[in-house]
Amino acid sequence: MFVKLKYLNGSHPGSSKQFSQPLIKIGRAPSCDFALYDTKGRHSVASRSHAELRCEGNELYVYDLNSSNGTFLNGHRVTRALLKNGDVLTFGPDGLQLQINFLITSKDEIEFLSSCQLFGGLSQETLEQIMQFGELLQYPAGSYLFRIGEECEALYIVYSGLIEISAMREASDKPSVIGFLSSGDSIGESLALISGKHLSEAKVIETAEVFKLFSDGLKALIQQNSEFALKFSMMLCQKLSASELQLQTRASARKLQGDLSHFDLATVVQTLNGLQDSGLLALYPKVENDINASAMNYLPPFARLFFEAGEVRYIRFGSRTSEEAFYQLFQMPLCGTFSFEAGDLPEDLAATEPVRMPTMNLLLEAHRLKDELENLKQELPDLTMVFSLESEELVWKDNEAIDERFVKQVWNFLLRGAPLYEILGKADCCNFTVYQILLQLLRSGQIKTERLAEFGVRQTSITLQPVHYSDLLKQH
Repeated sequence: MFVKLKYLNGSHPGSSKQFSQPLIKIGRAPSCDFALYDTKGRHSVASRSHAELRCEGNELYVYDLNSSNGTFLNGHRVTRALLKNGDVLTFGPDGLQLQINFLITSKDEIEFLSSCQLFGGLSQETLEQIMQFGELLQYPAGSYLFRIGEECEALYIVYSGLIEISAMREASDKPSVIGFLSSGDSIGESLALISGKHLSEAKVIETAEVFKLFSDGLKALIQQNSEFALKFSMMLCQKLSASELQLQTRASARKLQGDLSHFDLATVVQTLNGLQDSGLLALYPKVENDINASAMNYLPPFARLFFEAGEVRYIRFGSRTSEEAFYQLFQMPLCGTFSFEAGDLPEDLAATEPVRMPTMNLLLEAHRLKDELENLKQELPDLTMVFSLESEELVWKDNEAIDERFVKQVWNFLLRGAPLYEILGKADCCNFTVYQILLQLLRSGQIKTERLAEFGVRQTSITLQPVHYSDLLKQH
């Protein structure tokens, strides 16, 4: 792993040092790998051996070495914590600040490009050629990839971070948020070909890394590489289909439907938010070909979202409701179809807790939790894991971010010896909240992890699959 440590304050802000070794010692002592010093005295609150950065698997962690004044991650004191790109470490109160930046290798870039929908399935040779015509750039929070009216100079693919897209709406004198881009998303495909002007602007919410494929390089790839030209043409057709959905919706906003494999949920939600209509969005599971048409008419949706003047107001997804239900929809793979129809609020949804967060903020939070969930999963990677209780009664320290009713529900699952996959499947909160609760209980010593085999249960391989309704119909 390659990492760069950059000073943010002190007498030489902006200076940096790169490392590739698995252990980096930080402190005031000259023998440290990164020796803290500045002429303004901020280093004086740091200990001689203050902290260590340790590479564990593919992750980088910071460990405080019992320093006198503590180690702070993004303003919060920590003893051990997982580091993300752009994180800021402070050594002692008002001490020296270092920014963590992970350096991307050529191998990392190729693996990333191959995982994107835009370039997925392309050969290694083509991916290497794409890299030659573009570059991976870092953008600080608050900066812009482009502004309204600027000429499009490149196709952008988000490597990490979150990008806010805004555009002018009718009867408004300033841009309004219309969507967000996260890892793997792209923008500027068609404009980069014709060097058109941007009708929207892209603002970096957090520190972001973006692969920038310049217009000249894009045109050269299409001319020189037939494999790339075919893939790019297919992608443009998919984008055109998404645009047609929005045009059809504006023309007839009372009802629309589509396939979730063609239109992701975020696009559907953003479209309905822009239309500011009221009605019910229903999500239906993917069905097999052996189900006859009459049977399909009776299949219930697996989730329902009621929009009130374009804002998501009520949700039910299994036993989950409100924000937790919305977040869960973004924390699992979705397949199937959707249907929106204008109308009144169903009685059963009216009885649930309403969503109070604005829809665009809700989408922003859903994307953030989805990214953070991947880090939490690394600490509890085995879905067959069970937990033994080290305490007879639950002791929960106040955590405003977590509703105590969810904590008590997870605790009851633990009392029954439920494995991790069962807790995730049956809890009334989203997977992110479940992992948060379990990790806090582990760190406080109230539970510890075990294996099913240690409880006399035959261990099996757990694979989560979409529900096939043909199986349910055969049982009845």
